[in-house]
Amino acid sequence: MTYSNSSPADQEWAKQVEELLEDIARSYLATSLQLSDSKHKNLLPLAKYAKNLIEQARQSNLQSHSQQQYLIWLESVYRLLMNLSFIVLSDNPKLPESMGESAVQLSKDFIEIKKSMARESVS
Repeated sequence: MTYSNSSPADQEWAKQVEELLEDIARSYLATSLQLSDSKHKNLLPLAKYAKNLIEQARQSNLQSHSQQQYLIWLESVYRLLMNLSFIVLSDNPKLPESMGESAVQLSKDFIEIKKSMARESVS
């Protein structure tokens, strides 16, 4: 499994997650720590899809380091999405600072994982 060989639905999910992580990171860096209303409705569907990807990854034979890192990244994204869902449903839907830091790190990690998977698919 490489990122470039993923299904169109998987790639669309990854694109939406990347955009969400960028929004959270931007919000964090701007110190507003607010998530736009348009992103709220996508949280649970994105989390559900992440859970499905995690199940698929666990059932497959993860041979490469980047595939294992991708599974760890998926699990982290799933936790972030679920936490965001709970925050959005709370009385005070303000993002904690740690969530912004997590989004920044997950964005960086995903870029590295994609690069690593691309290198492995060439060799």
